[in-house]
Amino acid sequence: RRKNALLFLGNHEWMMLAYLEGLKTLYNWLSSYSGGMVTLASFSALAEEEQNEIYEYLRYETALVIMAEAGGREFMLSHAGFTYERENWMSSDVADLEECCDLLFGNDPFSIRYIPAITDQDPLTYIVGHLETGRISGGEFGKVFLKTFNNGMTLIDIDTGCEYGEEGVLTCICLDDGRFFTVSQKDMR
Repeated sequence: RRKNALLFLGNHEWMMLAYLEGLKTLYNWLSSYSGGMVTLASFSALAEEEQNEIYEYLRYETALVIMAEAGGREFMLSHAGFTYERENWMSSDVADLEECCDLLFGNDPFSIRYIPAITDQDPLTYIVGHLETGRISGGEFGKVFLKTFNNGMTLIDIDTGCEYGEEGVLTCICLDDGRFFTVSQKDMR
């Protein structure tokens, strides 16, 4: 835990929590694709007190949506989607994990596809991940996707495909000045 960093609850953390809570879902956390088996093995090797601490942190202290102001701009940050309400939404605000599932997977009604249709709000910059930029029309693996719409809304997707080895990079953004920072897989070794 750091004062200047905040963990967002993403779809993989959600799948872990759903598994630990015995929730029946369409999403299989223990598939080889999602990394759940490796994570579960590491988690299970921890002392029960550490397991409980991790569970409590993920379940009650992670962010779903954060509103932020920096550099004279207003931002909405989330793992995958957006909400119409301009307020922070934390995992502790959710009584049932299913309430936030669509947001974390970028499904309707939280899909970033709807951002261009929002015209009744002041311009806002949405920063998301989850959907690798190489899978967006006009996007490229390893590069940030940035699009400003006619209504002044801006979408920045910083999921530059780190999970794809040599092709992808891990990207962060400094909200104060809009600079991007990246590190490749080979640089992390």
